[in-house]
Amino acid sequence: MNSGTVFARFVVFALAIAFALVCGIAFRTPPFVHPDEEASIGAVRYYETRWLPADIRDPAAAASFSGYGVSRLDQKTVYYFLAGKTARLASRLLAMRVPERFFNVMLFAVFAGFCVRVGFRFSPFFLLAGMTPQTWYLFSYCTSDAWDFLLCAVALYEAACDESAFQRAMRADRLRNALPALFASGTLLGLVALGKATAWAALLLFAVEEGVRLLHAVAAARKMRLARGSLVILVAALWVGAAAVSEGIRYGGRHDEVRREMHEKMRQSAFVPDENGRVAYPSVDLRRRGVPLRTMLFNRKYDFLLTTYASFSGCYGPLDRPSPHGHYLLVGICYALLGAFWMFRFFRSRPDLPNLLHAAALLAVPALLFGASVWHSWTEDMQPQGRYLLPATTAFCALAPLAPAPSSCGVRFVRLVVAALFLLGLLSLGFSALLPLSGR
Repeated sequence: MNSGTVFARFVVFALAIAFALVCGIAFRTPPFVHPDEEASIGAVRYYETRWLPADIRDPAAAASFSGYGVSRLDQKTVYYFLAGKTARLASRLLAMRVPERFFNVMLFAVFAGFCVRVGFRFSPFFLLAGMTPQTWYLFSYCTSDAWDFLLCAVALYEAACDESAFQRAMRADRLRNALPALFASGTLLGLVALGKATAWAALLLFAVEEGVRLLHAVAAARKMRLARGSLVILVAALWVGAAAVSEGIRYGGRHDEVRREMHEKMRQSAFVPDENGRVAYPSVDLRRRGVPLRTMLFNRKYDFLLTTYASFSGCYGPLDRPSPHGHYLLVGICYALLGAFWMFRFFRSRPDLPNLLHAAALLAVPALLFGASVWHSWTEDMQPQGRYLLPATTAFCALAPLAPAPSSCGVRFVRLVVAALFLLGLLSLGFSALLPLSGR
């Protein structure tokens, strides 16, 4: 049995254990012990008995509002509708304390199977599957972040892998044979566009990958790719347009006004400004309160950078169930080793200017997402949550093939580090998430 077979079996076994842990958290933990789950469950329950798009003025939508006065049902994503219908079925068939989580459990099974299946064609997906247990944790409770992350992963694969359905459709001789995959890709990008703004990182990555292929294509192939890419964009735009039209019909063209009215009505007292325009909640409007950006990033009172790193690599509940300090150290070492190995391979090959620009564009996407997170936290509401950065991790899957294929020793080294990340993730999710949260 060669090392590749051993590694593949290890990944399958590790993801099976991760699935068991995800099920344990989903089935055993009480409601509302996970980040922002109360409003998400309220939005899912709304759709358990309804089929038409929600109107946030409906009294039945009250449970979908967060303390900030923002309703999950005001988002355009289809997640809450799908999760609601699945929860209604799960409540009849399964003995779950919170059946609204069942849709995400199914999504994790899809994600794990997808990563294993495509990993043999596009090996960086083995890393994506086990880069951080925070990804697995998303699938264990009720949050649309899991749906967005899965869509981002599929979109990246379609754009970056030569053997994906989208790339085969872009090369197909006959348009008739390519149409199903083109329409599916347009639908995929449309669903990403309807998700949270953090998921739009996948759209940027998709544009970067396709832009690079356009630059390298010959004139005839470039013309064909432009035409078919335009069709994909049109399909995506139809999804976004349909959501906008539905919104306009429900609110009579007054959506922004209705949103402001409901925000004023539903927000908790801690978020109501006083006569000076300040709110009592301590992490809101830090810039306006006179808190320097440097203080927010590095001061122990706010600890934005360290908290963001912890909640990216394994911190659970409302950021009150961290992993042991050794976990963060070892995970950081693994990340550093993989990054240093990639940089060594990449720059040793003396990349030309197009490859350098390609790598820079891919790295710019997570940098932009992190910058947006910092700016939002400083100017509006401090949210040092690494889970918001997870969609950008797909950029590292696209970066990996830019470096020349390593030697057999290099392959073993990468597999060893990835296996270490899997093991650290399983220990963290089991002992820092499942056991403490189940006892609440």
